[in-house]
Amino acid sequence: MNRNANRMRGLLVVICGLVLVVTGCQTRERTGAAVGGATGAGLGAVIADDTATGAVLGGLLGGAVGYFAGTRLTEEDRKNVYDVLEDTPTGETDSWTSEEGTTFYVTPTRTWTQNGRKYRELDVRVVQENGMTETDTRVAYKENGQWNFEPS
Repeated sequence: MNRNANRMRGLLVVICGLVLVVTGCQTRERTGAAVGGATGAGLGAVIADDTATGAVLGGLLGGAVGYFAGTRLTEEDRKNVYDVLEDTPTGETDSWTSEEGTTFYVTPTRTWTQNGRKYRELDVRVVQENGMTETDTRVAYKENGQWNFEPS
């Protein structure tokens, strides 16, 4: 009975911490990491025999999963990327700013056809509201009318 009471207290602490952390998060990535970490810590504490170890391991795993879930593009961002793949000439840059204040600059640098598929290489620069910049080069191919990205 004492073990269950400790687990419930642990969960209450995690939930209160989650509320405080999420209200201070300014990006989807941070919010995802906070929600994932807190959820993982709570589940780890409940599932594991050792509450502290379970909470730490669950929090680390949940935080990582939540961060990557938060970096997903919004539906509007996906539409904009599709429009670039379809319509933007090679060498020209298209840009937009998301609702969260993140600005995307996408430039098709090469276009080719191979084995019946159309390919486009994109240089992508992402500037977050806080000024943090990330760059990446991705290759997309069109198959059955659908654009897909090759694994990076």
